[in-house]
Amino acid sequence: MSAPVRARPAVGPDLAMCPRALLRTCEELGHDDAPAGLLLATGQLSAALHRAPDHVRDRVGRDGSLTGSVQPGGLLRAAAEGDVLTGEWAAVPGAADADWFVLAAERAADGQPVLVVLPAGRADRSAAAGGGFDTAGTRHVSVQGVTVDRDHIVPAFGPYPDGAQAPLPPPAVLRCAITGVALGVARRALHELVTTARQRSRLGAVTRMSEQPLLRVELNRAVLAFRAARQLALAELEELPPDGPGSGAVSLSRRTALAAALLHAHHASIDAVRFAFAKAGGSVLRTGHPLERCWRTAEALSCHPLYDDRAEREVARAQFGDYVSALWL
Repeated sequence: MSAPVRARPAVGPDLAMCPRALLRTCEELGHDDAPAGLLLATGQLSAALHRAPDHVRDRVGRDGSLTGSVQPGGLLRAAAEGDVLTGEWAAVPGAADADWFVLAAERAADGQPVLVVLPAGRADRSAAAGGGFDTAGTRHVSVQGVTVDRDHIVPAFGPYPDGAQAPLPPPAVLRCAITGVALGVARRALHELVTTARQRSRLGAVTRMSEQPLLRVELNRAVLAFRAARQLALAELEELPPDGPGSGAVSLSRRTALAAALLHAHHASIDAVRFAFAKAGGSVLRTGHPLERCWRTAEALSCHPLYDDRAEREVARAQFGDYVSALWL
């Protein structure tokens, strides 16, 4: 499920060039198979290769799959033979079988954010899956004092060497994809709640859940809130330049507005799943029930570093005109 890596930057990972198509594709995958959607979403970090030299792109393209993390968990210190990377990244999807990692880090000298393209064999991976996606090959990744060739260190945001341009930098592309997965999971959860409500009753109740007036009102509110948040995210995506290679870069104000809308849509999706799970109640659920799987998936997605408290603070700072690291926008 890793995004294909192309040798020529003008072609590039197709979905990374098309954030609208990426969000909708990940939404459909999230609805049917959230781990697959998460793998596809994280594979879009291969867009970072547009900023790498030709020989790095060619090498990664030959070797196989790529995944990574934009969690700012690494530190790069300058050394004579190359920069030395140390850090930890939690719950990286696809890490169990990946050949390459793209890992976010900061330079110790100036605090500038970078993305490090690292062979998977030079990193340590946890033996057990983490992050709640057992079938996504999720692992915790750590690197201790590994020397990195400077050709494998690319800026988190900036112009491409040859002028080819995608509308969004890799962290923003990944946020579009993860939000799409969350939207799909929420759609599935609300559908499962409605289906369950038509068939089952609460413990000790005579009428089916769908016949309870208060539940109908609460469900209607939850669905409308979710649909409004989803529509806002789609509306912001429509303000981007046309999809495809050669698109112009997006301004900071537009990226900030998009990030805020995607954060809102993500949180609304998680809230919708939690609502559906809570209202269904233990009397109508069992281990392995689709609604239970939606809830476990949503709780795992709620911990993603692009949507945690720090991310929300950074986006809020950007909305008020403060400087924000390129790892967040």
